[in-house]
Amino acid sequence: LRAQSTYADSDQRMVLFMRIGELEETLLDRPVEAIDAWAELLNADGASRPALNALERLYERQEQWIDLSDILRRKSEVADSGEERIALLAKLAAVQEHRVEDSTEAIMTYQQILAEEPANAQALDALDALFVREERWNDLADVLRTKLTLPTAEHNDELASCSSFASPLRSVIGMHIASATPASVAWTPDFSTKYHSAMPRMA
Repeated sequence: LRAQSTYADSDQRMVLFMRIGELEETLLDRPVEAIDAWAELLNADGASRPALNALERLYERQEQWIDLSDILRRKSEVADSGEERIALLAKLAAVQEHRVEDSTEAIMTYQQILAEEPANAQALDALDALFVREERWNDLADVLRTKLTLPTAEHNDELASCSSFASPLRSVIGMHIASATPASVAWTPDFSTKYHSAMPRMA
């Protein structure tokens, strides 16, 4: 099949690379060779769904996380619907955060999700945790404000269950946000234990 692909026209080459990829993956169990074949197909047709799906599957199997991130990004760019694109971006962000361990890229991807779906609970929760870990207090305050405006009770119950307003976040905002005004912190409810443990200790 590889020899045939050398002399075939472009359409025939794509069909042959698809057959080679399927053969290498399923019958010969040679994922590296399968990746090479599917990558050749993707080079010929950058929007090939069979190639994108196969490479996603193979990169995940081989734990090639950076390559998987690239494929998920490309799939999101050719998604047929907003729902499909959001799901792909969510998977991409999770890979960036937990596999590639690139918090900056993960944050950017979660923010892209929120740009399309501002009330996306998964993205808000992920950014909440990431901003606490990265000590990005300005950004954390914005995420918490967004959670408080959600029509569902899930996030509001978490944030509004505490009655004290003398919270760790209020202290942090006072120390770390030079431009903060009383109005910008007056809304802040007390933090749960997970926030309190992540905040700097106050004298």
